[in-house]
Amino acid sequence: DPFPEFDQAYVTPETTMARLALMADRGDLEGKDLLVLGDDDLMGLAAALTGLPHRVAVLEIDPRLTDFMEKAAHSEGVSLEIISHDLAKPLPSGIASSFDAFFTDPPDASGGMRLFLSRGIEALRGAGTAGYFGLTVIESSLYRWRELQRYLVLDCGVVITDVIPDFSTYVNWDYLGSTIKLHQEGL
Repeated sequence: DPFPEFDQAYVTPETTMARLALMADRGDLEGKDLLVLGDDDLMGLAAALTGLPHRVAVLEIDPRLTDFMEKAAHSEGVSLEIISHDLAKPLPSGIASSFDAFFTDPPDASGGMRLFLSRGIEALRGAGTAGYFGLTVIESSLYRWRELQRYLVLDCGVVITDVIPDFSTYVNWDYLGSTIKLHQEGL
């Protein structure tokens, strides 16, 4: 079950696979170093299981998820770096400027999107790298989208290349709706 304090909402297995297929199609998976920031969707484990990436690392705060991923990766014999980390703190040693791509489905909490995306961008090697993230108009208003786009382009110096509508399906949408209400109430 998701923890409200971590603002978790997870997607269907089909969505996880579609996300990986998109990354593979864009050339951002095979032979690449991939960082997953917050992983209640198990993207890191799924990516490692494909055998395509050179390296997969996950930064996750929830010990239930890190324990599960460690056991599953060991059981399946795949290499997966799992680092218990709070993204409100600086990136751990060896993470900054070390990855070809990152994936995150950032929380909608005030500042959460910027925090997760800035950490992902900080982890990238530079030109020719990519970041993938989810954002919906259900979770965020178009005003917040505009502010986030402005931040990414002007402050981070990145370009948004794709917006894919209706790409992700969430399993626990009812739970997500209650967390959105909490955010709107300022809790």
